Amino acid sequence: MQVARWLKETAMTPDHVAERCGYDTASSFSKAFRRAYGVSPATYRRRSDPIAPAAAP
Repeated sequence: MQVARWLKETAMTPDHVAERCGYDTASSFSKAFRRAYGVSPATYRRRSDPIAPAAAP
């Protein structure tokens, strides 16, 4: 889905993604996203970020 790609691959805020998808409010977008993906847009983005390797001591 394009929405998930925007969250994973761009710096667009969830509010901006919601607007681009035609939602009147970020809250309604977040609820619809949570129903579709099981997590909030912010959580989805955090989980999609590659984990940076730990710094060597």
